[in-house]
Amino acid sequence: MIVQTKEGLCKKCYSCIRGCPVKAIKVQNDQAFVLKENCISCGNCIKLCSQDAKEVKEGVSIHKIAQNFKTKIAILAPSFVSYYTEVHPLQIVAALRKLGFNYVYETAYGAELVAEGYRNFLNKVIEEKSERTYISSACPAIVNLICKYYPEFIQNLVDIVSPMVAMGRFLKEKFKEAHITFIGPCVAKKSEIEDNFSHNYIDNVWTFKELDNYFLELNIDPKRKNFSDFDGYFPRVGRAFALSGGLLKTASIGFDILETDIIVVDGKDEVLNFFEALKSGKINPKFVDMLFCKGCIDGPIMQNKGSLQERVQKIVSYVKNYYFQSIGEDYSPPKIGLTREFSRKDRLIFLEPREEEIKSVLDEMKIYNGGENLNCGACGYENCYEKAKAVVIGLAEIEMCLPYLLNKMSVNNQTLLQDYQVIQKELYKDKDFGFILGKTHKMREIWEQIEKVAPTSTTVLLRGESGTGKEMLAILIHQRSNRKNKPMITVNCTTLNENLLESELFGHVKGAFTGATENKKGLFEAANNGTIFLDEIGDMPINLQTKLLRVLQNGEIRAIGSTEVKKVDVRVIAATNRNLEELIREGKFREDLYYRLNVFTITLPPLRERKDDIPYFLHHLIENASKKIGKKVKSVEKEVIRYLKAYHWPGNIRELANVVERAVILAQGEELKLKDFPLYIQNTSPEVEIIPLNKNMWDLREEHLNQFEKNLIKKYLKQAMGNVKKAAELAGIPRPTFHNLMKKHNIKRADIFRQ
Repeated sequence: MIVQTKEGLCKKCYSCIRGCPVKAIKVQNDQAFVLKENCISCGNCIKLCSQDAKEVKEGVSIHKIAQNFKTKIAILAPSFVSYYTEVHPLQIVAALRKLGFNYVYETAYGAELVAEGYRNFLNKVIEEKSERTYISSACPAIVNLICKYYPEFIQNLVDIVSPMVAMGRFLKEKFKEAHITFIGPCVAKKSEIEDNFSHNYIDNVWTFKELDNYFLELNIDPKRKNFSDFDGYFPRVGRAFALSGGLLKTASIGFDILETDIIVVDGKDEVLNFFEALKSGKINPKFVDMLFCKGCIDGPIMQNKGSLQERVQKIVSYVKNYYFQSIGEDYSPPKIGLTREFSRKDRLIFLEPREEEIKSVLDEMKIYNGGENLNCGACGYENCYEKAKAVVIGLAEIEMCLPYLLNKMSVNNQTLLQDYQVIQKELYKDKDFGFILGKTHKMREIWEQIEKVAPTSTTVLLRGESGTGKEMLAILIHQRSNRKNKPMITVNCTTLNENLLESELFGHVKGAFTGATENKKGLFEAANNGTIFLDEIGDMPINLQTKLLRVLQNGEIRAIGSTEVKKVDVRVIAATNRNLEELIREGKFREDLYYRLNVFTITLPPLRERKDDIPYFLHHLIENASKKIGKKVKSVEKEVIRYLKAYHWPGNIRELANVVERAVILAQGEELKLKDFPLYIQNTSPEVEIIPLNKNMWDLREEHLNQFEKNLIKKYLKQAMGNVKKAAELAGIPRPTFHNLMKKHNIKRADIFRQ
């Protein structure tokens, strides 16, 4: 799999589906996965993924290359100068040598080898007056597209290798045992070296990002390196190969915008339109220089490297101004030639669904009377009909449809609010959420802040690590405010995509988009005179932050599709575990919104900084867990508290609550014992809180050494999966000795895995 989804990071934006030219994406459990068999490795989904949820298959690591090969060669794609803009090209060469490569070549040399082949080929075609349209084969994404989706045009591909493979063949004749790594901006190059054609002598492909990672890992800074020359022939014009039309330029083949026999086609939309026109016979050029991107400088790894024109300028400057080459190497094509073969590649073919199945899905989506041809842009498919087909064949989920979700969520708001208020009163009637504050001095200060700010309408920003109790604190502020009998509505800014979140917060009017069949109130309007709690505010999309700012400044909202501005009186409480100041510097959070939210900030400290509150929390958590599970657990063994205080609690109060609930489930009596808690709690090393008067230092020392020894024996057994012999080897002591220590501390193998 060349491109795959990092499971759990996909946030239901469906940008990858919108951008995938062949819809090689399957959505399952809200995660968008790439279909390996149908993917053409163009990398478009990587460009468009706003959550960095797509990753590229890694090449062979520099460590394995260094360990297994004596001669190591790197070949750099011509586009490297538009990626590494802050260093001289020859500093990159020096950095690659420092990384361990014996030779560093420019792939532009391979471009010049290939260009000569294309010149000869075109002269032959012109002489023969062929009626066939020939297509360049240097772009592996184009080759994949033809071999998988347009196999009728395989015969149209010019049977010449790419500059990368040409370079590999040239170098393998010089260095037969060498390991050759191509470094560039193209994801599809990774699929090209997996193609089963003869004399594909490239052993490894890295993207520029992978090279960056190795520089970082090995502490190599190209800016600090002296210049080092490339090896090999001076490929001046070949460096233009990275540009759109670069093949024609390198081969000195002229083309005119008024000429239709020799043309350049680049970019996914133009490529797909070209093939449809070619199939229908509407066009018939003699030769097409075709690239899936707008030149190699537009590859999926080239994002955030300036505008396309800036990158073009870098290449042009490189071609015109840089003159360097090693001495003594001649221009010589590889003896095995530059031709290759192409064949059809299998892909998944889905049976065409029946019309009644598609109609059934459209009905569920509430798409009627020609609406199946509309496109709101949310799900990524061309129209509602194509989306419905994808649902039937199992590539999409109906919940991807924004109008469907909005219709599903459009309940009578008045009834909803009435039900909410009744439930809220019952839920909070006897609750004292103040227990999360504890008894430490810091928390008493926070309680005083709450007492002062709760009766006001001031915006409150709650900050702190995940699990410190920010939501419960928000409820507490609402319950102690003058708005306590009005709604408090909680919105998690990470659980909804941008379009759905906007509609939820501000509402929409009938006809605002496909499927908006009636007006819908937003949550700000529903919470009028009450409180709205915006959890994870740091993850709110930047476009919605502007609308939120308007609410905070003027108390005004405007529904999607409406020109009417409404006034609302809503108290906003926001919470985040993110560093908002850092997000502002990265351009992901509005500075003016930050100042509007930061009127009254309360920062909850992590549990590890308030461990004296743990005994106080335990009383409430044991009581809550006992009611939930239906067991009579009333207390905890005193020794347990020392172990709980010794643990660092990365999950804070939420983790403590989960640990206590688990312990209540395992408890065999009315008191929680240390054995009821997880091993990582049992294996902590608590400090002695109070020195017993009847024990001297040597007695206490012996107790601690015994406990330390016992914990070590448990850890070795756990690491050895209960195998005593293996555990003794890990501990570096004889097996009988290890066995005696187990007896001494009454440790049984079975006990290690019960928790």
